[in-house]
Amino acid sequence: EGYIRKIDNDIKKYKKLDSIKIPREFDYNNIPGLRREFVEKFKKVKPGTLAQAIQIPGVTPSAISILHVYIKKGNYERANKIS
Repeated sequence: EGYIRKIDNDIKKYKKLDSIKIPREFDYNNIPGLRREFVEKFKKVKPGTLAQAIQIPGVTPSAISILHVYIKKGNYERANKIS
């Protein structure tokens, strides 16, 4: 029962991440706290959602959290205007 509950929670989290879209022209360069390594991976793969981003090998949950917060606050528009 505990295992099934954990799987259900994981599915819910994944669906939530899949609903958070990343604009195609998103500029990762100006996100404070995002390591250069992740910036390069995101620029190369160009994930369309946070669920796709978390599947990139080597990307950490903390990188996804930083990206999520930045997108959620709407700062991506400002980031795209800076560069």
